[in-house]
Amino acid sequence: MSQLSIERLHALLRELGERLAMRDIEVDVYVARGVAMTLAYDRSRFMKDIDAVGVPQDEIDAEVRAMAADHRDLYPDWLNARVLPMLPRSVDAGRLQVLGGPGLTVNVASPKWLLAMKARAARGRRDLDDVWVLCQVLGLRTTNEIWTICDDVWGEEMIREDVIDLVTVDMQARGLR
Repeated sequence: MSQLSIERLHALLRELGERLAMRDIEVDVYVARGVAMTLAYDRSRFMKDIDAVGVPQDEIDAEVRAMAADHRDLYPDWLNARVLPMLPRSVDAGRLQVLGGPGLTVNVASPKWLLAMKARAARGRRDLDDVWVLCQVLGLRTTNEIWTICDDVWGEEMIREDVIDLVTVDMQARGLR
C-alpha cells in the first residue's frame, strides 16, 4: 500500500467530497493526530491512513471502501474513525478548516487540542517533535503552559506522571523553561 503525500491527501479528500456530493451527501470531517499535523503544519510527512471522524460516518466509510476498490494502492480503511475513542469528549471550538468543496469540509484539530493529544500520547520522537512544533505555533515559553492546555482539554490530572516527566525533560532540552 502506498504512503500518502500532502498532494495525494488533498486529491483523495477532494475525490471523496465529489463522490459524496454526487449522492447528495454533505459531510464535515474532523481530522486528528498525524494527518492533522501534515495538513496544518508539516507538509513533508507521508501517512498511510487518515484518522478522522465525521457524520454520517456510515456513508463516509462506504465511499472510502469504494474508493479503495478503485485505487488499488489504498487500504480499504484509508480514512477511518479509529481515533474516536482517543479524542477529548468536548467540542474543539478552535478547529481549523483546511479543505472545503462539494460534499466535504475537512477540519483539523486546533493547535491546542493537537498539543494536548500529542503530549498525552508521547509515543516517541515523532510525537515529541510534534509537541515542539505546536509549542512554537502557540508561542509557548514554559512547560507549565503545556500542562495548563492539557488540563483545559482533558481535565486535571489526566496525564500520567511518567508522560509529564518525559515531555517536560524533552521540551526543556529544546529551550522551554
